Amino acid sequence: MSPKAAHGAKGTLLAVALLAVGVAGCDVVKGVALKEKHAAVAYDEDTGSWGYSYNQLTAKAAEKEATKKCDTCKVHLTWNKGCGALAQSKDDKKVLVAETGISRGLAEMAAKKACKEMDKGDCKVVVWACNSK
Repeated sequence: MSPKAAHGAKGTLLAVALLAVGVAGCDVVKGVALKEKHAAVAYDEDTGSWGYSYNQLTAKAAEKEATKKCDTCKVHLTWNKGCGALAQSKDDKKVLVAETGISRGLAEMAAKKACKEMDKGDCKVVVWACNSK
């Protein structure tokens, strides 16, 4: 093999190696992004309106999505692992409480409990969300 051909082969090998590292790097970034999903619950105590999001790439994106359909809502809860739930008083729609848990059931139980402590009445879960694993 001539020196010029050897140099060209080395350049090709280097390009292939860099491409492989670049592709692997993208996979690593994608893998981290898939593991770190974010969610949020937003609500407006004055109107009883609410919004939520899940499986967003950033906390900021989760907050934006949660308030997308309720421009008067304020984000009260964000999380990136497990689930969240929003409970509302059956008697007073302005009593809303959001809590998290490692599962849907635990998040719902925590939200209903906190809502009952605030309202002393019966509360129901109006929305829940879990980030994918």
